Amino acid sequence: MDAWIWFVFGVLLFVMELFVSTGFYLFILGSACLVVGAAALSGLVGGWMLQATIFSVSALALWFFFAERLQTLLRSKEKDYTGMIGQTATARETIASGAKGGGEMWGSPWRLENVGSGALNAGDECEVLSSDGLVLKVKRKN
Repeated sequence: MDAWIWFVFGVLLFVMELFVSTGFYLFILGSACLVVGAAALSGLVGGWMLQATIFSVSALALWFFFAERLQTLLRSKEKDYTGMIGQTATARETIASGAKGGGEMWGSPWRLENVGSGALNAGDECEVLSSDGLVLKVKRKN
């Protein structure tokens, strides 16, 4: 197979990874395609069977040595994001203790969960303690 075909497949797999989160499976396969494309372009490998073998070996090696590190790096960025913690949200409706309701923060609507001991009334300012997906866990601001 020609080297340029491996490069095209690699780029297509990178683009697909951008639109479909697969946990870096497509990224790893795209990287393996680029490895084979570079080897074929340099003239080190010629036959399609050898290229397929190099693709398989490089994909497995990349998966075992780099996939977990990439996923850990991505997750650490998610966990370390604390830009909302300590910010002020405003309740748009009455929210009992332990209940969820509508609120607003930064001019956008949010789902709030009242984790404080008392009920929140419409218009009360709340402190964001944490988030669970798109739900902000809040308590009345002192």
